[in-house]
Amino acid sequence: MSASEPIDKDAAQRFAQELAIELGERDKQANNGRATSASNPLSRWMARRRQRPGYVPMIQRTWVPFFCVAAVVYIWLPDRVKVRWLLWADDQHDRVRLWVHKQYWRATMDPDRYAQLMEQLEANVAPSERVASTKCPL
Repeated sequence: MSASEPIDKDAAQRFAQELAIELGERDKQANNGRATSASNPLSRWMARRRQRPGYVPMIQRTWVPFFCVAAVVYIWLPDRVKVRWLLWADDQHDRVRLWVHKQYWRATMDPDRYAQLMEQLEANVAPSERVASTKCPL
């Protein structure tokens, strides 16, 4: 059968039913004729998860103790330290944002206007009085 031939849907359904019956018979034979809860897809999935050798319960994961210690340390830290960290992060964000803007301006402006804009930025000229620059999308 090639990929260009049409698929007979009735034959496919019959094949699926026969396969399901065969698998069900194998399951009964493996369990001495008893029906199992394997007909429930959730039970089958849970059984597979329990039998998978790489499965580790959440509480036994290696990162959990480190996460708990970090959470306790964060709770015990004074608010002054947390505010300092936030101010530092905000300052770093401003620096990265300015760097991105400078790279964008360098790529989109002609060199003379870019040099003039950099001089105005270092002199803290108000944005309304600066040379006209392209609007950075960030």
